[in-house]
Formats: sequence, structure tokens, C-alpha cells
Amino acid sequence: MKTLHWRDVAELVGVAAIVASLIFVGLQLMQDRKLGMADITSARTESAVALTQLVTENRELWIKGLDGEELSTVEEMTFFAIAETIETYLFEEWSNLSQIGDEEFANTVLKDYAYQIYVYPGLRRIWEEDGERLRTQESKNLGNAFRTAVDEELADLQSRGYVMPREPNYVYW
Repeated sequence: MKTLHWRDVAELVGVAAIVASLIFVGLQLMQDRKLGMADITSARTESAVALTQLVTENRELWIKGLDGEELSTVEEMTFFAIAETIETYLFEEWSNLSQIGDEEFANTVLKDYAYQIYVYPGLRRIWEEDGERLRTQESKNLGNAFRTAVDEELADLQSRGYVMPREPNYVYW
């Protein structure tokens, strides 16, 4: 009878140790997730600051490009690089938000970008030229899902006959 009692105690201690280790692992995962989210937030902030600085340093060119004015070759390359950088930033933002399940904010990012493309002829020109290049590659990736969703939002703005604002409110994200 004594051996049975010790065996029960040993099993109980073993079960308690397993439960304690599972609780520890769960707490560790929660802490790692919080740290990961903090890192993502920090990286987003750094990216946003860098984009703001990039556009601010080239503000006259940015406005000229957004308005669809004629640009020199160097200006065109700079405007294209800034626009592509912003698109990449917004795609990453949309992708991250979609992956963590924040569809409402992900859609806000997407709709805001589509609106800016709709309003600014220079941004729209780059969007359309880039789209043509991507269509010839026939790539199937998440970037295409973003592009398709933005194109659908642009089509919706067009079909509703959305009126352009009288005074441009220049964007720099």
C-alpha cells in the first residue's frame, strides 16, 4: 500500500511539473509576442520618419511629380524612387495588419492609398506603369493581392464619379 501511495505522489508531482512548465511556456510566448509587436512598432515608426524626411528633403519635386508636371530624367527617377518606397511601406503596413487580423485598419491603409493615386495624376501614372510591368511578369504573390485590392478601390472611386478636391492636400505619409 505504501508503494501505491508514493507512486500517486510521484505522478501528482510529475503532472504539477508539466502544468507548471506549460504555464511558463505560455507566459514566455506572451512576452515574446509583446516584444515582437514592440519591435514592429518601432520599425514602423523609424520607416515613417525616414519617409517623411525623404519627402521633406524633396518636397518641391514631390509636389511637382504628384501634380503630373513634366520632370527631368533625374527628377523622374527621384520621384519614382520616392513613390515606390512609399508603396512598399504601405504594402508592408497593409500586409502586417492583414496578417495580425486587423482588417479594418488594413483596409483604411489600402483605401487611403487608392484615394491618393486617384487624386494625383503623377502618382497614378507611376501606379499604372508599374502595374503594366508587373502584369507581364505574371507573378502570384501577396503584392498582387494588394495591387488588385487597390485597383478595385480605384475602380470604385471612378464608378462613383468621385469629385477631386479643389485644393490639393499634398501627402507624404
